[in-house]
Amino acid sequence: MTFKHIVLIAVVLILLILSLFYYVLRDKMLDVSKEEPFVELINKQLTTKKRCVLAKNPGLPIKDSHPYIIEDGSSYRIEDIEIIKEIPLASNFTIQSVELHKGAVSGATICYVFGSITLENETYPFCVSWGRKNAIENSNWVFPQSFWQEKEYDQEFSLPEL
Repeated sequence: MTFKHIVLIAVVLILLILSLFYYVLRDKMLDVSKEEPFVELINKQLTTKKRCVLAKNPGLPIKDSHPYIIEDGSSYRIEDIEIIKEIPLASNFTIQSVELHKGAVSGATICYVFGSITLENETYPFCVSWGRKNAIENSNWVFPQSFWQEKEYDQEFSLPEL
């Protein structure tokens, strides 16, 4: 075996190892809009049932195209966020998609709902985190009551793994 062959084999092995690390350690995303319970929400006109505010996302937006959040006090304290507008009760909005995101570092999977709401003739694209994986008992998801629901779901849902 010549020196060139040894170097070529070493370079190929290093590239394979780096590719494996990239594949394993990258953030993962999966659109679950067609899964229960989301399929009944997608592209339907929904109505706010709780007092909510439209706010700037206090962190980095998951998508640059959805820089706002709708908050009812369940994720952030209303006093701790930059409020853009109060959302009147019974305001209409739509949800366009739902995605699961798994962080490469933490390994935690979060469910994000992407939608838009029109207030005073201006449309605001928003993202809200909803649901949690019930990992203690099983790998099903539970969804607490959100600002568009009369009551929360009384069942668990099985969503695809990332």
